[in-house]
Amino acid sequence: MSSVFSGLTEIQIPASPDFLFLCYFCLLIVSLFAYCVIFVCLLCLCFIIVLFLFDACFILVLFLRYPETFITGIELLEAMPNDDKNNAKVKVIIFDFWGTVVENGVFPSPIKQVKGILRINSDFTEYVIKFEESFMLKKFDSLEQGFDTVCKDLNIRANPYQKELLIGLWNKNRLLAKPFPETIETLKDLKSKKYKLALISNTDCFSVRSILEK
Repeated sequence: MSSVFSGLTEIQIPASPDFLFLCYFCLLIVSLFAYCVIFVCLLCLCFIIVLFLFDACFILVLFLRYPETFITGIELLEAMPNDDKNNAKVKVIIFDFWGTVVENGVFPSPIKQVKGILRINSDFTEYVIKFEESFMLKKFDSLEQGFDTVCKDLNIRANPYQKELLIGLWNKNRLLAKPFPETIETLKDLKSKKYKLALISNTDCFSVRSILEK
């Protein structure tokens, strides 16, 4: 072996300071990039964990607040025959009345206009709840009787002119209310497909039947 390398001359190349600095700088850049990638991955992982915990807490709160909803769904599935669990079909379709099947005959909506006629200054949400409890959860012989009850429950002394406005407003809405343009065709189509149709509405005891009979 010594004879093979005997003719070679050993050359030593000194390391340049600039070259070492360049190598160190490149290593630093690669390290910083790796750290950034790791940091972003950890950040995404933390975000996923927080999102999962939020969803879990939300479902838990719903379960604690409305346990009957979850229990009803479970009981419904358990009560279904095995063949129907995988082939469950919609058999009944329920529609809201006002704003879905039928549009109001007056605008703004009657319930908003009542607030203005009676000069009620309370919060709208609070007013709506009290009005519906007073006017829409009871049966009356006449609109006058109904609005007398509303005024009594809301602790308002309405004069005869205000009562005439209220009765006229309600009658006008009932007379001018009409189905949306696509309502009749859609209901006929669903009925031809053997769906059972139902209406549900938070309304008074005077309006819905008379509108359906028009």
